[in-house]
Amino acid sequence: MNFKHISLVTLLAIGINTPAQDVFSQGLKGRWGFGFGVGAQQQYSDLAVTPFGFGGEGFLTYRLTEKLSINLAAGYNTLGFKLPGVAKTFVTNLFFGNLYADYEFMQLGRIRPFLMAGFGGMNFQVEQNKRYNDAEALLGGGVRFFVTPNMAVSLFGNAKYTTGDDLDGGQRGGNKINDAYFTARAAVTFYLGGKPSAPEEVLFTKMDTEPVPDESDQPTETDEDLGSFLNKLSTLEDQQQGMVAESGAEETVTVEEYVRLRSRIDELNEAIERKEREIYKLQQEIASRQGTINAIQQTQVPSQTTIRPTSISTTPVRIQDISTAYENALNKFYSRRFSEAISIFSAIIQKYPNHSLASNCQYWIGESYFAAGDYLSAIDAFQKVLNYERTLKRDDALFMLGRAYMELGKNDQAIAMFNRLLTQHPDSEYVDSVRKYLKRL
Repeated sequence: MNFKHISLVTLLAIGINTPAQDVFSQGLKGRWGFGFGVGAQQQYSDLAVTPFGFGGEGFLTYRLTEKLSINLAAGYNTLGFKLPGVAKTFVTNLFFGNLYADYEFMQLGRIRPFLMAGFGGMNFQVEQNKRYNDAEALLGGGVRFFVTPNMAVSLFGNAKYTTGDDLDGGQRGGNKINDAYFTARAAVTFYLGGKPSAPEEVLFTKMDTEPVPDESDQPTETDEDLGSFLNKLSTLEDQQQGMVAESGAEETVTVEEYVRLRSRIDELNEAIERKEREIYKLQQEIASRQGTINAIQQTQVPSQTTIRPTSISTTPVRIQDISTAYENALNKFYSRRFSEAISIFSAIIQKYPNHSLASNCQYWIGESYFAAGDYLSAIDAFQKVLNYERTLKRDDALFMLGRAYMELGKNDQAIAMFNRLLTQHPDSEYVDSVRKYLKRL
């Protein structure tokens, strides 16, 4: 084997040492994948002139661990060679099947250099001669780049050593070793399935059947786990911005861990968003039924006095666990204890101004003011939600702004907010409601 071939295989095995730009939290262990690759190969035999041929392959892969995969590949290659004094290029075409393992010896975010080794068999034919069978062993490496958590692009090369000496038509020379050939491939792999990096925490499962817990209630084990996770993320965010970490945060974290947790909290936010909307719809149904009951009993039972804007006053609240505090504030809101809800949401924002849940808290402050009839304060709160660059509540805030302006009789501003929602969020769940409101304005 000459120095050129040794260098090629070595460079491909080492891969590209580029700093990671992203870390995917979704694990690959236990997942199947499939892909295909195309490239070129060159024969190494007794002959001095062996032009490149072209080939391709398809493969199945299974992740035994986060770093180790087992692969089954099958494909077609062509190998060229020239005989001394003959201008014609002869071609050997072969079909092969390989079973090999690859090991990612480094994981640099999206980039994963790997080594590969295995064995297989092939069936080949030189020009129009008889077809033969042979066995081969392979050794090589490359680099894998994850475009998404479920798709990777690879560049790899390997040396395939055969047990025979007939790939060049049975030529014999001073070289006493068996024939071999070298392949270079560009491939794409798609991974099936996938496990969520963080389970969706069910935060509010007991609201329909159990009393609303008071602030003195002891948190459950699930609440403690979620709170620990959210507080840890807050500490990491403070460290990323150069802020002084709280004295209780003793863990040393890496960039990879921060990105992983950042991805998990985004998924958790989406779960929270869905739960909030489900609960909100249920509360509206309950409120509607309660209104019917109150109307029937109006002559017998005095109606409950509506909370007016003057009843809204906030008092300082100490926040120790963001998960427990956030859930407690929502419970206060749905229990129509708006002043207490606003106090807790405001305290969360004050302590964690850059947390992923900050915009949610700001939105529920607006909802609390709106439900209490303080529409001017509600408008101010919803406008602040729109100032957050990353928020899941933007279309919710626009919808509530339109409603608040309607309550104040400012129809022009209401129309402007509703049209803005239709333009910026055409797929929002509020589109149908907005169109109904616009017909009334």
